[in-house]
Amino acid sequence: MICIGLALSLPLISQSASTVQNGGYRLVAYPSDSFSLTLPNGWVEIEPRAVAELVSAAKKAAPNLPDVSFKYGFKTAAAADFPRVLITLSDDHLSDETFANLNGPHQTLDAYLADQLDKAAGGTLQRARMSNLYYDKTHHVVWGTAHLSYSDTGDIQTLSAAYITKVGTIQIHCASKASEYEKYQPVFRQLIGSVVIDPKVALSAQR
Repeated sequence: MICIGLALSLPLISQSASTVQNGGYRLVAYPSDSFSLTLPNGWVEIEPRAVAELVSAAKKAAPNLPDVSFKYGFKTAAAADFPRVLITLSDDHLSDETFANLNGPHQTLDAYLADQLDKAAGGTLQRARMSNLYYDKTHHVVWGTAHLSYSDTGDIQTLSAAYITKVGTIQIHCASKASEYEKYQPVFRQLIGSVVIDPKVALSAQR
């Protein structure tokens, strides 16, 4: 799970029904995609056209890596680029057995990234390293962090989580400048932890 961070300053509008909650948060729900989450006040939804441009920018940053498809995005109203949260939906059907041992996949992924980036002609993503991969079997969530180095935007730190459901995955990718990651990490964890999956597609919690 990699969040490709590229600086874009584009207009923002809200694209989903939301309700203001107490405690400085607001609920953002996507019934058609079977999930909701809560955002701190001061965060805004990225306009769909801007999200689409981020997909294109991600491909330019690392031409040889698999295509990404961001569907939703959020950022602070005051920031032009980071911090940022991007959401990817997939219909990959996964199970607990897929994540029985993350040590091997972790090492394999790092080697794969290094090989692909060496071959990336003209890409701005120079280095990428995954770390802290962990599968929360109780809640069916894969967690991971990554450090990304770009020739244009510098060092980016990410925190990602993929919720496994009956119909696929809901992936939350949070990114900030590496120098500001400690500041935003609690916000990222709150945001990821606030995700609620529609019971119709949610896997049963394990004890």
